Amino acid sequence: MYDKCVVPARFIKWLAQHVDVCTSEIIVNGKFIPFNKMSVHKVLGIPIGGDSLSVDREIGKTFILSRFNLSTLPPIRFFGDKIKNKQLLADDDMFICFMIVALSCFLCPNSNTYPSTKYMIAFKDLSCVGNIDWSLYIYEWLIDAVRKLCMGVGKSFRPIHTLDGCSYVLAVSLILLNLQLTIIIYFIVKYSYLKFYIMSKISVCFCCFRSVLLFCQLASLV
Repeated sequence: MYDKCVVPARFIKWLAQHVDVCTSEIIVNGKFIPFNKMSVHKVLGIPIGGDSLSVDREIGKTFILSRFNLSTLPPIRFFGDKIKNKQLLADDDMFICFMIVALSCFLCPNSNTYPSTKYMIAFKDLSCVGNIDWSLYIYEWLIDAVRKLCMGVGKSFRPIHTLDGCSYVLAVSLILLNLQLTIIIYFIVKYSYLKFYIMSKISVCFCCFRSVLLFCQLASLV
């Protein structure tokens, strides 16, 4: 099995517990950052907007089996090996193999060693792949995985201990939140200091500690 994009499980579980699936926000220490398909687009740079991906497991599965002359759905390794071993493949087949590996191991991963049949219908007409709102699809996959992880159960009430979604997006979103806060704090402190300096030159009243304290309180609200 090919290594997936691994983020420490304990960290991801902690982060998932700080996602409000109702408001679609990451909440840490009272700070909020919207988490939606735009977040996925900004982090991964994949297409946003377009058509929603319809889900028809049977049609998608039947197409993949027919395309690669298979009788049963193979594990993810089958598609990865075709790329890794540099087998002679048509461009369309190479693209399909790459997308199945990318979706199964990074964009829409799950705990199974077999690819999901949910998105296979997307490859039935490759001319329309670029028109699919992949940011929305990956977001919905991830937010559903977060919901299941927080509930602790999945289908058939089986225990859930790992996040079946692109944990990389969550991790980078948290980093962006910290970066935004750092920049905001920097400019607030810089602006507050500049305003204090100018005002102190204008009026000697601010030499009084009580006046300075009051000013700082007001400046921090700007």
